Amino acid sequence: MPLSKVTNFFVKKNVAQDPYLVEKEIFRRIGQVKKMEWKLFQQLLCVGIFREALMEMINDIEELNEKYEHLPLILKLGAYRRSFLMKGISKGGK
Repeated sequence: MPLSKVTNFFVKKNVAQDPYLVEKEIFRRIGQVKKMEWKLFQQLLCVGIFREALMEMINDIEELNEKYEHLPLILKLGAYRRSFLMKGISKGGK
């Protein structure tokens, strides 16, 4: 698929604000290309999704740590798991 189609997709999905920034990141990760194979596109997309999920998890844990700083770590992690499950339930399992 053409690189312009890939960069426009990432801008449209609000992963980046500018196609140039997407192109620059692609070149940094896989080198200068004009077209991208579907498998490479999937890898880039999955990296972005995983990074976002990981950052959200870290922020949630830090927030719980501040909120319940007097509790032991095991109880904080339990609270995190409960909040994670509740988020899943409230979104209809999505």
